[in-house]
Amino acid sequence: MAILVPNSFSSFQLSEFEEETGSVLTPEHKAVLQNKLSNIAHQKLNLVFNPNDVLAYAQQVAYLQGQLDVIQWQLDTSIQVEELLYERLKQQDQAQ
Repeated sequence: MAILVPNSFSSFQLSEFEEETGSVLTPEHKAVLQNKLSNIAHQKLNLVFNPNDVLAYAQQVAYLQGQLDVIQWQLDTSIQVEELLYERLKQQDQAQ
């Protein structure tokens, strides 16, 4: 069972099973995240460079890239854990 670990960022102590199952996204979660990924990428592509405010442009690019990276990380993690769980099931079936 997840145990709240008191600290300034509220983290949880999870078992390996909780960590793995909590990392697998539902098809609906994947669809929502993929839509967000698409929308953010579209925003990034449509940024207009202003030579009078290079810093603001760079900040917008970095902000959007950060969002893209986090969403892609979530999707990639889910796929990796799904593959790991599938391999475990396959090995268990072969052992039986």
